[in-house]
Amino acid sequence: MSPSNFPTTVLILTHRDKETKEIVTPHLDWLKHYNPNVRVEVISDIDENITKHMAWRNGDAKLRSWWKENGDSIDSENIAIFEWDTLMKGKLPSLPDGLDIAGKLLFKQGQDWYWWGEAERMDCEPIGLVSFGAIFLKRWVLDAVSKDKWDELYKKDIICELRFPSVAKAEGAIVGVMDLPFVHWREVKMGKELGLYHGIKQKHILPNGN
Repeated sequence: MSPSNFPTTVLILTHRDKETKEIVTPHLDWLKHYNPNVRVEVISDIDENITKHMAWRNGDAKLRSWWKENGDSIDSENIAIFEWDTLMKGKLPSLPDGLDIAGKLLFKQGQDWYWWGEAERMDCEPIGLVSFGAIFLKRWVLDAVSKDKWDELYKKDIICELRFPSVAKAEGAIVGVMDLPFVHWREVKMGKELGLYHGIKQKHILPNGN
């Protein structure tokens, strides 16, 4: 299958191991095993001097920079954003009908959420979408977020789970939720059930015949 024929592309946000200098993709084999007809692109840190914490907070900036340079080479209409510790044990779920971008949890103003204090750094209506380790969207949303008019906003240090969905919404995207029972903002353990797991920090060997 040529790159132009993939209906879905998974973009994995990751980093290089400080000791080995290798790109960290511990769960790539799981994704490819269960989804052989999905295109996968690995996006590593552009600036090796950036701290792991800053890279995590601004994962959408790394994603956006990569998309500005490479988005034209991807023809898929459906995009999934994973972080390095996202493990796909099964078939990729589909973006629910009627939505342009979705994650597990949606936060609107008035709801209790840790990151609302950073909303004052933005000039668009704030909305939160968690976790950035499992976001599903239509490709046009990435095109819209990557417009030059948002460049100044992306020079700021703002948590990605606030900035990215807020800009998407400002561009007209319908933001919502989807059923992702094994996705969490903290570390989780992989269970026996098929599904999308986040975050799985330890590498798991794919069983033979699975």
